[in-house]
Amino acid sequence: MEIDRRTFLRAVAALPFSSRPLELLFQNSEVRMNTSVLFYHEVSEVAMTNDILGLINSGAEPISLENLNLALKGEIEVPAPRTFMVTCDDGLRSQYTAGLKAVDRVQTLTDKFVPVTFFVMTRFNGQPITEDMPENTPSFNDGNPRHVYMNKGQLVDLIQKGHNVENHTSNHVNISKLSSDQLSREVELAEEKLDDLWSLAGIERGVRGFAYPYGGYSGKAEYIESVGIDIAFSTENVNLLSSNRRFMLGRVRKS
Repeated sequence: MEIDRRTFLRAVAALPFSSRPLELLFQNSEVRMNTSVLFYHEVSEVAMTNDILGLINSGAEPISLENLNLALKGEIEVPAPRTFMVTCDDGLRSQYTAGLKAVDRVQTLTDKFVPVTFFVMTRFNGQPITEDMPENTPSFNDGNPRHVYMNKGQLVDLIQKGHNVENHTSNHVNISKLSSDQLSREVELAEEKLDDLWSLAGIERGVRGFAYPYGGYSGKAEYIESVGIDIAFSTENVNLLSSNRRFMLGRVRKS
């Protein structure tokens, strides 16, 4: 009888470490990367531009989420001695208005395109994402008038511009405190909606990324892997990334 990888990983995640299959205990040699993963909430065009230019001028090369994942898995060579990646959490509108301007400014000055990974909540007023859904439907709404979130049309546009829109749960909850049913609603339902966004953009989703709200991953990294997510980030301030922690990678907070 054949079982798919997701079913296999779910079963393995329920086993004590000593009972794991040998092929999971003895993985390939650890891959380490000198990579700064920046993360932002509200974005200032000037500050983000200066942050990125500072890294490029110091010799660091931008890396996409796809290539970071492949390098940590040992499927491609680490592309440069020092790399960096830019991420944004929560899907705030300033990431679209100011963040895209920063990326465009950097490309004008350096001729380097810096792909950004946007980790967004996918409540969308509790509605499924369809072609008929209005373009201005916000991805999230927490009732705080100071928080303005990106909408469906803007997220699709980001994907079409070469950026990644990835999973930050449906409602920005600390998944380390959730039951199995709650996890499914928060993580797996968000995955379905993200797949719909990528489909509307007309682009295949090549890698599945996740950022833990509040950085809370205790006891949940194996679950995140088991549902088909490829790579996940916490809020731990770490520049040296390891393949052994591909579902608990650290980031450097900028805003």
